[in-house]
Amino acid sequence: MKKINLGIVMMMIFSLSACFEENDLSGPITPAEMELTVTDANGAAVSGATVDLFANNSDYIEFSNVLATKTTDGQGVVVFSAAEMIDASKFHFSAKSGDLRNWNGINNRELMVSNGRSEVSTSLGAVTLSSAISGPATAISGTTVTLSVAAFPGSYTWSIVSGTNGTIDNPASNEVNIAFDQNSVDEIVTVELSYAPDGFVTQTFTHDILVTAFCPIDVQIIDGALVGGDITIDGLGWPAWNSQVVTTKTGDNNLILVTGLGIGWMEDFWGEVITNMETVNMEVDDFGLYVTIPTQAYMETTYQGAAQDPYTISGSGIIDGCNGTITIEYELTNYGTDWGTWCNVNGYSSDAVFTAVLDLP
Repeated sequence: MKKINLGIVMMMIFSLSACFEENDLSGPITPAEMELTVTDANGAAVSGATVDLFANNSDYIEFSNVLATKTTDGQGVVVFSAAEMIDASKFHFSAKSGDLRNWNGINNRELMVSNGRSEVSTSLGAVTLSSAISGPATAISGTTVTLSVAAFPGSYTWSIVSGTNGTIDNPASNEVNIAFDQNSVDEIVTVELSYAPDGFVTQTFTHDILVTAFCPIDVQIIDGALVGGDITIDGLGWPAWNSQVVTTKTGDNNLILVTGLGIGWMEDFWGEVITNMETVNMEVDDFGLYVTIPTQAYMETTYQGAAQDPYTISGSGIIDGCNGTITIEYELTNYGTDWGTWCNVNGYSSDAVFTAVLDLP
């Protein structure tokens, strides 16, 4: 039996070898290519259009490290070889003819590396160039903001032309991050962008950012009675009432309890008797800079012995650790009326919100 099996095995090996020899793969492998057709807005071929090829989006945006540049033929076609596309599987390209570009449409395609040619098309149209820098107009010192303009191929040069409190991470890109140093005074930082889209005249934009001073403090010190002024009725020449604000620390740097806002205005100017007053939540942001009082039930009062609709309170403010103060702007509302706005509209106050400026302990 062993001899018979060995003979069968030898016959199978010989048969398989012969089979492989008869079916051996032959013929040339066509190199990978990318065929790009450029058309106008009506779908007609554009001859003489310039096509620039880039290995990645960064090079495309900054119009640098061009892999290859070609001009479309009479059928609006250019062909890039695998060697011109290096070995990247994704590429970016810019197509232009006169003032027309493909920037508002498709500008990248994934190349399928295969035995043959990949076909891509793009259309040209009028370009609407960016007219402004996008990004915030305010920031906190010690933090980072992002500014940008439309991502069109060309040269970008960002710089700070007023104020010294900022560092730009990538001044040659369409999008930059600006890191502001911690500063104890407010500062307006003016950022300038010199922007030259490929084939267009250079444009210059500026963008102002108010960078708020920030001196960090331990939120846990905001505990107990806070002296200062609370609400001014300057339309009648009345100075701010002395603060009766009391805060309570919670052990949580994002939460302080507060009560006593608006007592002088309520009892003196408005003439209502406070029968109950809640201690409400005042939320602190992660920086320990901004505070928010979400809308909450706050006061119950009577007027000439008659119970009034309960008051709610809401507001926001800023902890100024540099100058040792906390400013809270807030609303007292009942019967659907914000009484700070009412005092302003009726000439009692030049401020449309109630404001308390209090000293930190």
